[in-house]
Amino acid sequence: MNYSSIKPIIPSGSDYNQSLEFFKHIGFNVNWENESISELQFEKCIFLLQNFNNQEFQNNYMVSVNVENLDEF
Repeated sequence: MNYSSIKPIIPSGSDYNQSLEFFKHIGFNVNWENESISELQFEKCIFLLQNFNNQEFQNNYMVSVNVENLDEF
């Protein structure tokens, strides 16, 4: 089996547009978007931001992000 990609789906929380703007502010580009879900990319890092707000789910959802040179941001 050859995998071409795997993309985590991240819930936006209560304000989808604010979450989208946050990720754009920290350098992600929007590859495509609609009112329900968007694909964001920074270099090789790609994920889907879903317009989804469920506090119980969000309290238990984790994503690990590794960066280089955080002090330069």
